[in-house]
Amino acid sequence: MATDRKRPPETHPNDYRYATRADILDPNVNGFYADDGTYWRKNGQVKTWKTRPTHARVPVKYGLYNYDYVDQGNVGYLFVRIKNAI
Repeated sequence: MATDRKRPPETHPNDYRYATRADILDPNVNGFYADDGTYWRKNGQVKTWKTRPTHARVPVKYGLYNYDYVDQGNVGYLFVRIKNAI
């Protein structure tokens, strides 16, 4: 998967759903979409904490030089494509 600028979440909301904490932990989810259609792919292992079981964090990458993390603080702003959407 790559960027989906032709069908971004802001213009085709039926093709996407908001991401959740379960999507961070799910190995079948390879990445997340921002509202402008940019695709942030997972770039490492999920980190969880024993003392904070509700927290999880995964590194993501967009392009050649853009890196960030997805955690419970910003996962609500990202989208995941629905499996049966084109």
